[in-house]
Amino acid sequence: MLEAKNVSAGYGSSVVVDSATVEAREGDVVTIVGPNGSGKSTLLKSIVGQARVFSGEIIYNGEDITNLRTDQIVRKGIGYVPQVENVFVNLTVKENLEMGGYMIDEGLEETMNEVLSLFPELTRHMNRKVSVLSGGERQMLAIARSLMARPRMLIVDEPTANLAPKLVHKVLAKIRELAEAGYSVLMVEQNAKKALDISDYCYILASGKLVFEGRPKEVLAHEEFGKIYLGLRT
Repeated sequence: MLEAKNVSAGYGSSVVVDSATVEAREGDVVTIVGPNGSGKSTLLKSIVGQARVFSGEIIYNGEDITNLRTDQIVRKGIGYVPQVENVFVNLTVKENLEMGGYMIDEGLEETMNEVLSLFPELTRHMNRKVSVLSGGERQMLAIARSLMARPRMLIVDEPTANLAPKLVHKVLAKIRELAEAGYSVLMVEQNAKKALDISDYCYILASGKLVFEGRPKEVLAHEEFGKIYLGLRT
């Protein structure tokens, strides 16, 4: 569904990601892990038009979307959930969902009902301002809001950042549910072990370069990768 091929990307004239190739297939959860500052978020931003692609190409459903604007990419069927500032805290939950569906010409209410069927925990908060929600509820809303644009694929940056362990499990379980419902997910996540547990495929990025790709069980079974790149203890 998505292929970023030999992508070098960054900001201004600075290259942060060097010749990285990642793929995401339909219905899979693909996770990019690695040390802080390795370029993981920049790689995601290069896909959704928020970082500059210096070389390489990004193909979505057979179409070249390299360096398109973010709004153009969303219209192609890719939803993006940034790590920060991913909800409107002064608006209600319902208003956030309506904002997510601003590009829908018709069927807004139907789409909202479909999204809420995936996030039933939000229904009791529809008329509450987001500022009173918990961190986990905000992350659920951020993902739900991105689904209002009717994407087939989600790009998610650090969905469990700053969440309590119990909420980390809940958010990642929800992402797995979305894959089971037919969405494709490409995400960056610092909680490497927990993220790999719900992933179908993974990449390790370090210092802007890919150092490994494979099934999560291969990474978890590789003592050196776990210690050096993911901070896992055997």
